[in-house]
Amino acid sequence: MPLASAQLRDAINSANPARAALTAIVAFHGLRSGQLRKLQLTDIHDGRLHLDQRTIPLAQPVRGRLSHLAGLR
Repeated sequence: MPLASAQLRDAINSANPARAALTAIVAFHGLRSGQLRKLQLTDIHDGRLHLDQRTIPLAQPVRGRLSHLAGLR
């Protein structure tokens, strides 16, 4: 179910870093629900998402949110 623009913006800018990072990955890179469910942190390295035998350069907003999330670990 599509989100309204305001809902998407709120989720991407969420105070919850995991929610913000996952929403950004879905919004900027169009992951399907099955891809998101099987996504692991080891699939993301060197500024790229390695998924389903593809390598996808991460958008800068996604990188920023992932860096923030990693900094909390």
